[in-house]
Amino acid sequence: YRDYIKICKKENIINTQESDNLLELLNDLGVCLYFENILILNPKWLTNEIYKIIDSDSLVKNNGVLKFEDKNSYIINLMEEFKLCYKFNKNEILIPDLLEVNEPIFEFDYENSFKFIFIYDFLPSSIITQFIVNIHLDIKDKLRWRTGVVIKSKDFNSIAVVKADIEDKKIFIFVTGKQKRDYFIYIRKIILDINNSFENLKYDEKIVINNNLSVSYQHLINLENMGEESFIPDGAMQKYSVKEFLGMVDKKRIV
Repeated sequence: YRDYIKICKKENIINTQESDNLLELLNDLGVCLYFENILILNPKWLTNEIYKIIDSDSLVKNNGVLKFEDKNSYIINLMEEFKLCYKFNKNEILIPDLLEVNEPIFEFDYENSFKFIFIYDFLPSSIITQFIVNIHLDIKDKLRWRTGVVIKSKDFNSIAVVKADIEDKKIFIFVTGKQKRDYFIYIRKIILDINNSFENLKYDEKIVINNNLSVSYQHLINLENMGEESFIPDGAMQKYSVKEFLGMVDKKRIV
């Protein structure tokens, strides 16, 4: 970065804001990669180095668990930066993309859980990968697989299952516990942040009322803006409170 600034000064780009804006542009164009004052002039080199690790036979056999030496820590740190992996001790990482495909057997009270669904026009598989990396400190009893994870929060005294159906283009969230709404809001915020890192990613959010009924979160917001206090979901025989269901997702709207 210091060398880059010297070059800018030679080209009469003295203003720091201008040099930073130019660097962001070069980063966006893929000419270089820049973060935390590190410049990589050949992004293809980095891609090749990362794939050397990901494609290694030992990593596949170990279901994504890799022991690394300190001399490789630079590449590992970059992989962490790109949310490709996370460290679970000083010299071991886990790459969620190489976890076992099959969902493990575990007990969870799905029937009494709060249920929420993200429905995408197109679901990048990296969304669930990035989520697992972001939430890895909450993983319960190593219950993680390539498209899902079981997590537990001491702060919220709640447990959740988050899993993706890539073919069906959906991410399902199930949360149970004393503060399940608060834990859900925390989980949803992580997924929304990941969604927002993709340009023009289109998706809908639905609250599951019961096994057969659901309602769009955006539809509830529209109803609230129209002054409606209740709604009847398609196929239902009773009215439901707009504010009650909005309050499940947004603390500001709690009745």
